Amino acid sequence: MIRERRPEDLTACVAALAEVHAADAYPVRWQADPAGWLSQGRTLGAWVAEHDDRIAGHIALNAENGDACARVWAEFGERPAGVLCRLFVPPAARGFGLGAQLLARAAEHARVLGRQPVLEVLALNKDAIALYDRLGWRLLRTIDYSLHGEFVPMHCYAAPPVAGASAS
Repeated sequence: MIRERRPEDLTACVAALAEVHAADAYPVRWQADPAGWLSQGRTLGAWVAEHDDRIAGHIALNAENGDACARVWAEFGERPAGVLCRLFVPPAARGFGLGAQLLARAAEHARVLGRQPVLEVLALNKDAIALYDRLGWRLLRTIDYSLHGEFVPMHCYAAPPVAGASAS
């Protein structure tokens, strides 16, 4: 089940994020304030996935705030970007479609707000890239991203258009 994130969910979200960090090194560097990291930005919404009576995934939607993918999107479309971020599903909850459901929910909300859903992902996150490709997300551009003093490739994606709707 996907539902809006509530303040009391943050402790469980941080625990799930710690599992993801241990397994996948996401985020690359553990945050001093992981609950604050999950809530940072110009948040337009945040959702959690529940599975087996626990928090089993997370995603947030932010207004563009200097994000690289929002700048790239500005070259392609007329609508402002809605940046999907902080998407994760712990290893034990994978394989149930929760990542795809979280993406769909956040993208739908972005569209309701008149925004184009976009996201950025480091090229080293192969599983996430496979998910986005499988769901029809469009690679806009790969850019160099400064990560802890090194430049690494980062992909900027846009959500596919909704069936029957015109793309901008």
